[in-house]
Amino acid sequence: MAERISHQDLAYGFVRRPAVTFAIGHDELVGRLHAALDTYVASKSLGRLWVGVEVVLDQREGIILKPDITFVVDGRESIVSERVSGPPDMVLEITSPLTQSGKLEERIAWFSLYGVREFWLVQPQRKDLAILELAHGSVRRRTVYDDIMPIRSPLLPEFDRYLGEFLI
Repeated sequence: MAERISHQDLAYGFVRRPAVTFAIGHDELVGRLHAALDTYVASKSLGRLWVGVEVVLDQREGIILKPDITFVVDGRESIVSERVSGPPDMVLEITSPLTQSGKLEERIAWFSLYGVREFWLVQPQRKDLAILELAHGSVRRRTVYDDIMPIRSPLLPEFDRYLGEFLI
């Protein structure tokens, strides 16, 4: 069994943990998505992916988030050591049935404000994935894929998989 990743963030100096544990299968879903994305990214030499790495968006303000999957394009790996120091190019998060939308919206706003280009939001209970293209502190474009639609991403244009493959 895969090791459970501790999901907690630091925001303005306060540690925030989810109100409940994640649904059974969360770690397995993260693992399947990571494996597929990593295979694609490595085959195209596009960059690197990490699971559960801390992302320091603002050290001074204490905004440190921990998305499920983080992607940094080739040539920007210098922002990664034991943490990501600055905005990665893409983050992926998987919701649970009890994810609080206000906190999710706040996280999306922070990622956008600090320069993350794409936010992938997987909602297994709804069987959909939304790719949010971020710019200047807001969502520039939101594209929703159901479980049978091929996923298309500006950062990963030839990633020709669909969410249903990973929800089994």
